[in-house]
Amino acid sequence: MNNKSPLPSSLDVFLLALIDSGVTTSYAMREQAGISVGASRPALQRLERQGLVEQGKAEARNKLAFRLTRRGHHAKRTGLNHLLKEFRLKPPSDTESILRIAALAVSEGKKLAAVRLLKDAAEECRRRATDFEDRPMETVSGAANVYQSMMASSSAAHFQALARSLSEIAVDLKKSPTKAANSTIKAENRR
Repeated sequence: MNNKSPLPSSLDVFLLALIDSGVTTSYAMREQAGISVGASRPALQRLERQGLVEQGKAEARNKLAFRLTRRGHHAKRTGLNHLLKEFRLKPPSDTESILRIAALAVSEGKKLAAVRLLKDAAEECRRRATDFEDRPMETVSGAANVYQSMMASSSAAHFQALARSLSEIAVDLKKSPTKAANSTIKAENRR
């Protein structure tokens, strides 16, 4: 086995975190986190080859369960930190990566990093929308030109909507109480 494995992707780090939290099968990942079996299985096989996960006991109906190795625990921590830094420099273009890493950051007590990631990604989406909006509209003739014009218009609208959505999530997240505040509130309510 290769001792120097590549840095894990956002999906890899997310799967490592799911396994660490007790979501150990592809089916549980689909049911609890919305990760398709078609996406999780190849990723889990890759993580197993890299020595980050290993097969555990088969669960009901012979569902294959996984558990983290020592290297997997380390990869989860360092992978999240690496992706937060990488995404700070250049936010990813796919929504799932943004939301996975933001969710992991929140669950690891890094809410401000999640808010920053969401805001940076929203700004990148606004920039991309502007790029599509700034494309000159040529005289529309022929299917290829009509298609390109429609795609540019659709892409601009998509990125504007995504920017609004990510910004709203960042605002809501920033307003939400932290785990420490939640613990204090729960303790006070028990009195």
